[in-house]
Amino acid sequence: PGAENVTIQGLTIQNFTQGLAIQSLSGCVTVRNATISSCETGVQVVDSTQAVLDLTGTVVQGNRTGLRLTGGSSNVTVRAGVIYSNVGDGIRVESGQGEALYNNRFEGVEIGNNGGNGIIFYDGSGHEVVDCAITGNNTLKGSFGGVAVLTGCVAIHESVIEGNQCYGVYADNMLASSPVDAINNWW
Repeated sequence: PGAENVTIQGLTIQNFTQGLAIQSLSGCVTVRNATISSCETGVQVVDSTQAVLDLTGTVVQGNRTGLRLTGGSSNVTVRAGVIYSNVGDGIRVESGQGEALYNNRFEGVEIGNNGGNGIIFYDGSGHEVVDCAITGNNTLKGSFGGVAVLTGCVAIHESVIEGNQCYGVYADNMLASSPVDAINNWW
């Protein structure tokens, strides 16, 4: 906690409960050309605000969950990287103990071939998915598909969404009054 600019480069991180745990307030965390695998959670972002996580050249694969935002993480931007072939969900956004999650953004991330959902939004609002490739997820066919939205005010734009089992984008019925904004995507 408290570090403003952290760079991790060229590491292999494997066989941990959390491969990388990030807690940052207005900081930049750059993880370049790394591999994070065989962990319960590959990358966990907790209690972070106004933070940028740049995963350029990094592959997060073979974990239970690839990347998890939790514990009141808001205004976090996750850029680039590959979140691939995780056993469960590629990306999970869920509050840990009732803390609000809002305005988190995923841009330019490749999310593919995960056993569960590519991305699942359990909690919060104002989340955005922009310029991502969300392909071939829900390989175990026990989840919703590419993107599962179980909370309100989510926007998905300029992304490729194809080849996911069940749904490209699943929105819970309770969202009928605030539908998912999913225009300008390649389906």
